[in-house]
Amino acid sequence: MYKKIIKCRICNSKDLVLILDLGTQYLTGVFPKTKSEKVVSGPLK
Repeated sequence: MYKKIIKCRICNSKDLVLILDLGTQYLTGVFPKTKSEKVVSGPLK
C-alpha cells in the first residue's frame, strides 16, 4: 500500500517537481507462499 505525496514534508509547499520516475516496482521482502499469490506493487516516483 502506498500514499501519494502532495506537499513537501519540510516546508509544506505543494509546488513539487518530479525528478526521478522508476515506474511500477514490486515490494521487496514479500515472499508469496504459492506461485499464484500476487505480490503488491506500486509507483516509485
